Amino acid sequence: MMESDYMDAVNTFLLFHSGPIRNILLHLPFNVEGPLMQAYVDKWIRVLSKKGVRELTLDARARTFMVFNLPSYVFDYLELRHLELRFCQFKLPYNFGGFQNLTNLQLLRVRIYEDGLTNLIANCPLLQNLSIERYFGSLSINAPKLKTLRARSCGFKDFALRNVSDVVTISLRHTWTKKSATRPFRCDILKFFGSFPKLENLTLGEQNINVLAGYDVPKTLPTPLECLMHLTLLDLHLDAPKHISCALRILRSSPYLQTANFKFLIQNSIASVEEEANVVAFLEDQFSEADSLSSLLTVKVKGLMGTRPQIMFLKFILTSSSALKMVYANAEANISRDAELTMMCELMECSRASNKAEMSYSRNQGITAVSYSKGHFDSSIFNF
Repeated sequence: MMESDYMDAVNTFLLFHSGPIRNILLHLPFNVEGPLMQAYVDKWIRVLSKKGVRELTLDARARTFMVFNLPSYVFDYLELRHLELRFCQFKLPYNFGGFQNLTNLQLLRVRIYEDGLTNLIANCPLLQNLSIERYFGSLSINAPKLKTLRARSCGFKDFALRNVSDVVTISLRHTWTKKSATRPFRCDILKFFGSFPKLENLTLGEQNINVLAGYDVPKTLPTPLECLMHLTLLDLHLDAPKHISCALRILRSSPYLQTANFKFLIQNSIASVEEEANVVAFLEDQFSEADSLSSLLTVKVKGLMGTRPQIMFLKFILTSSSALKMVYANAEANISRDAELTMMCELMECSRASNKAEMSYSRNQGITAVSYSKGHFDSSIFNF
């Protein structure tokens, strides 16, 4: 569509549509001059502010070489329930009265000046779902109705949580402080989990595991995660004792956990002989205790290279999970044949707490799989 056709189509629609408009999705074209596009969108957003819009998505990702300014009329959308902004910037109006009906807020590469995001969230009393990606700045979340919090590739100068006790789903991936991309935001593990008594689904990336692993706490949390049902740990360092301790701490503190997903950090899978020996000794000490993961039903593991720490971790799962039904194990394409056979043999000979436990094995670039049940391997086709 030519730029003139795009403009004419939107203008015609807004001119002749007399009733309310509940849902709007605006993808800004890349082939329209920046100032001209800004002027048109300002006019469209102003007209739509009188149409009772309840769901608004504004996507300016095509405008690679221009930062798009969000029209201030958006903050007059009093009936708004869903707001999704991509690749734009704004400053919250000083007289902003809040979105009293907003339940979903999604921000991707949005620049917000001063403490705009903190104030925006605080003025959305019904907010249930918050998703932030590539946001850099301070953030204090005060959202008593919040159910889902997702943050990815965010640089928080300051990060604080208040009134978030209803949250049931958290996903934090590649989140750090603004001062350094290698230093994750600080967050005490006890205060973190204490903020979410109803937490059911938890996903943590490598840098966030680093944060929680950096505090010396008992092998189980003082307050059990009694609602946690699903756990995902991404880029887990099995050559880092603190990472292992963090993973075990969460597992041991989750009496009703049903599914656990682990993705091992591939680049750290091959350690020196001395490093691996130290990790194996640490794991033997950790796993010597009588652990009981009595509710765990399903485990998925990715990034396998057949290292000793990985084998021991899988054996720990098999020997500790009395209700376990299935373990899905996915190896990297470049795993050596010897490492693969050694891992299979050890897992086949490993005693299991559950006589119903089975294991399905696959490699990233192939369809050959192995099914493990009651100490026997059978060839099958399995897609992981």
